[in-house]
Order: sequence, then structure tokens, then C-alpha cells
Amino acid sequence: MSMKFLVNTMVLGSCLFASAASAETIVLASGLPPKHFQSVQGSEALMECVTKGTNGEVTFNYFPSGELVKRDSMVTGINQGLAQIAVSSVPDEVAYIPLQGLLTLPGLTGSAVEATVGWRKALDQNGAMAEELTRQNVMPLLLSPLAPYQIMANEKLDDPSKWDGLKIRATGSSLSVLVNSIGGVAVQMPATEIYVALQRGTVDATILSFTSLVGYSLQEVLSSYSTNASFGTSASMWGMDLKFFNNLPADQQRVIKECGRSIELSMAALIDSNEKKIAEDLAAQGQQVFELTPEQLDMFAEQMVSVETSFLKRLNDRGLPAEEALSEYKAALGK
Repeated sequence: MSMKFLVNTMVLGSCLFASAASAETIVLASGLPPKHFQSVQGSEALMECVTKGTNGEVTFNYFPSGELVKRDSMVTGINQGLAQIAVSSVPDEVAYIPLQGLLTLPGLTGSAVEATVGWRKALDQNGAMAEELTRQNVMPLLLSPLAPYQIMANEKLDDPSKWDGLKIRATGSSLSVLVNSIGGVAVQMPATEIYVALQRGTVDATILSFTSLVGYSLQEVLSSYSTNASFGTSASMWGMDLKFFNNLPADQQRVIKECGRSIELSMAALIDSNEKKIAEDLAAQGQQVFELTPEQLDMFAEQMVSVETSFLKRLNDRGLPAEEALSEYKAALGK
């Protein structure tokens, strides 16, 4: 065997080894169905962006619909090695990432874009919110707060006094405190049960986004909607195994981060645009769509103060830096 042939063989082998070493197949697990807008605009867009940006070095195995990891199990799914990326419903993961739950508090933001930019900016400060995720071995890859929730009923609930005694569907502790603080009676139930509950009178109203409204066809059993309230919200996070991410080549890390941040902004803009369009469509169909006046917004804000107080107390009682985290987020929002 000639020396030239041996050298060429070694070089070729080294190149093939380097190529194989840099190739990655990432498991992305989501509890959302594949046709859900966050699956299409979030998970699918992310996979396409990363694969294209790495010239095919990074590919994916995709498991939607809770096949591998449920919506409330991002942290455990990642740390049990079930997936390198998992999608979380933040309010459902309060056992592991409770500080991120402040995204659901009322009165903080007026749009999905504002919430997304603020959340990302707060995490980039590497303070209490970011440290919570680091302790759980989670890299916040893609953030997706929904638009602010509105009050939706069959009458115009534009004054706190009109909420008195009404059974209002809520989800999570913060929304329940909100409903009760305004004078309503919070009824906890999954979104999938709201339609029948409204038909049967089990609930009189719900707090929800317009995107979720049409997603569950609730416009068929409701007729009156606010458009400019901020009665809390919900949020999702595509979390990535931090140790796995840190072991990737620098160029792959860069692409993954850039894709996550780009897609979260485009998805937030789409959410806000969709909210506006749905409200306009409902108005065109003759349903009641209304804005709260500044005075009405102030009245609601006064009665919602207890929601933030309750949130801080619950986390403080667990020995968590709740005030620090909330201050980070408010500062990021310019409040």
C-alpha cells in the first residue's frame, strides 16, 4: 500500500467521522395535536428551520399528540431522556417551573408580541426566571404566550358588578383568584368541556382568547366578547435539554437559537393578527364585540390586585424568589 493511498484513506476516514459526529437526530415531543396552530407554526416551523439552517446535519423525530410527552411533563420528559425538545403548557408545570407562571397574571401585557418580547428579555438577564430553568436542565428554545384573555358570555360583562354570582369557567389558580376577586364564582374545567357546560348552564361565561374560542367552536354558544381586557393568559414553551444543547457544535447551537427566537416572534404576530380577525368576523356576523372604557379597565384593575398578591404569596411560601422574578419581567416590559 502506497503512502499516498494511506494518507488519502486516513483523510477521507477523518472527514466521514467528523461528518457523522456532527449529525444529530433530535426527538421533539409535544402534547398538541399535529393540526393545532402551535404545532404547525411552532414545532413544524422549528424543525424545518433547524434542518435547513444546518444543511441537514440536524434532523428530527416528531411525536405530537402526547404520544411521548404530555403537556404537563416537559421537564420530566427531558430529564428522563424521552425527548431532547418537549413542549410545555407553562401553567401545568408549576411543580417544576413555578416562576414562569407569572406570565399568566392579568394586566401585564396587551398582546402576544409584547409578552413574548418581555419574557425573552427577562430570561436573557440570567436572573431568577432563567436560573429556575437552568436548575431543571431546560434551555428555553421557543416561547409562545397567547394573547390576553377576554371575558366571553351571552351578555355584556363590561362592569365588575355584572360578574356578581356568575359561574365563570377558569383554569389555573391565578384565573380562579381573578374571577372570585371580581365577584364571580370560578369553575375549573378543561377547555374541551366548556361547550357543553355553557349549553347546560353549568357555567355562564368563560375567560379565554379568541383563538381558543373558535378552536372549540364556542362562538356557537356565546355572543358577547370584550376585546381589550387583560384577564391573564396562558403560555407554552419549547424547552430543550440544556446538557444536550451544550454538547452540540457551536454552529448548530447558533442555528437552533436563531430559529427559536425568529419563530416565536412570527408566531406571536400571527396570534395577535388572528385575534383581531376573529373579533372582526364575529362583529360582522352580528355578535356583540366591545371595548372596555379606560374607566372600566381601571375598575377591573383595582379588583384584580389580589391576583398578583396571591401569586406572590403562594411562591414565597415555597421559598421561591417570586418578587425578584416578577420585577425582572415587569422591567423587561418597561413597567
